[in-house]
Amino acid sequence: MNNSKKECIKRFCPTFKAKTLKLFDKLIKKENKTKKINAKEMKFIQNIVNKMISKEVCEQKYCNPGCKGTIYEAGKSVPKSLIDKYKKNKKLGQIMIPLLTLRRKRVFGNKTNVLRNGFYEKWPPAEVKKAKNSGAISACEEFVSEKEAEKQLGFKL
Repeated sequence: MNNSKKECIKRFCPTFKAKTLKLFDKLIKKENKTKKINAKEMKFIQNIVNKMISKEVCEQKYCNPGCKGTIYEAGKSVPKSLIDKYKKNKKLGQIMIPLLTLRRKRVFGNKTNVLRNGFYEKWPPAEVKKAKNSGAISACEEFVSEKEAEKQLGFKL
């Protein structure tokens, strides 16, 4: 692992996890007002959230030069390493591989590379700068603005 990747994991991922936990906490509190969530459901939600914001997820999205092993990796099709990952489970592979192929086609169009300096090209320059200042070295996902997120979630962040 190179130095910048180590530094990204050390510097960016804890902040990413804290911000994401805060967001999910707000979301769960809002949901709990309208639909009472019992302790078993809450534990289930917390387990999913913890997996979603794990160090590995952060590392893959924000500390991954060239977005290796993601649909954002440069090339003509879904990376073989990603396909192989889903082929291990036949049923999951039958669902996920076509979905990944469609998503990649939507993201890439006729291009073979959608990264600009390690970040998905549709990220706003100000957000790329903010992420870099926080320690990120890549952005292997689509950008969703706070305003868009608020609209989708139905409450102010």
